[in-house]
Amino acid sequence: MRDALTPEVLGEFDVVTPAWLIGWTEGVTQIDEVLLRMSANLRPGGDLVILFPNPEAD
Repeated sequence: MRDALTPEVLGEFDVVTPAWLIGWTEGVTQIDEVLLRMSANLRPGGDLVILFPNPEAD
């Protein structure tokens, strides 16, 4: 597990999928920061797929 707010490039990936991550951020500025860090790990043309399930759904 890694801290999404710590700048780190792990490699170039076709797809990066932060699951449940956006719900733990504190405000728009932090969301922007996290998404920039996640996208820094994408190869050119790669996809950032954000999973944010509804915790109320069964």
